[in-house]
Amino acid sequence: MQPKNVRLYYKKMSQVNQEFVQRIKALRDIDTQKAPDDFLNVINRWTLESVSVVALDKQLGLLKESGDNDQAVLLFKYLDDFFELTADLEMKPSIWRYV
Repeated sequence: MQPKNVRLYYKKMSQVNQEFVQRIKALRDIDTQKAPDDFLNVINRWTLESVSVVALDKQLGLLKESGDNDQAVLLFKYLDDFFELTADLEMKPSIWRYV
């Protein structure tokens, strides 16, 4: 980002990052201070929340405790499918070259 753009999103991104830190504190094991096994899911939520603040100018609420809703789970499933299928289309040989 250019510095003038950073200034526009600083407060909103700061809020998202603070929610992410609070979510980490709530999820980590008190004794070992380790993250849970499904921590990648939390990172994915933080990423999507950060992108939505910049692209949509809106927080989706995915990092809050109440963010564990069915629509968010479905959205992440579709995003995983999208990236997996895109990788297949981009990396594997295309049959259309031979047809």
